[in-house]
Amino acid sequence: MIQPILTHSIAIILLAISILHIYWLLGGKWGFEAATPGDMTPIFADKRKKTIFTFATLCVAIGLFIMATIIYSNYNNVWNNYFDINKIKLATRIIGTIFILRAIGDFNVCGIFKKPKDTLFTRCDNKIYIPLCLFLGLGSWIISLL
Repeated sequence: MIQPILTHSIAIILLAISILHIYWLLGGKWGFEAATPGDMTPIFADKRKKTIFTFATLCVAIGLFIMATIIYSNYNNVWNNYFDINKIKLATRIIGTIFILRAIGDFNVCGIFKKPKDTLFTRCDNKIYIPLCLFLGLGSWIISLL
């Protein structure tokens, strides 16, 4: 009973975040400031670096879409003709580990052990991003073990 709910929840969240990155890629501004550390905003606004950040945003959007597909494959193995279920479970554990590491952070800008600052990003990180990453990480691990 828990596997379908958890699988669908995580896949939908990852798809939504992927779509949000595509929105930003197309020039959307909603949520962008809250998703970037305050001291990095001028770097993102630099026209000379726009191509690099555009490519990085595209890679993140594609990566999140692939992660959603892998997570969903644990419930409904859409890749069963190509991949063994054990490889999908391994990929799911890797995805879970990535999100747990993001929740822990880099000990500087983001995550549980970041240096304290009072910015929009750090408030969102504490209230939204860290709990979300823990849910995605631990949920992915639970899915892979079911």
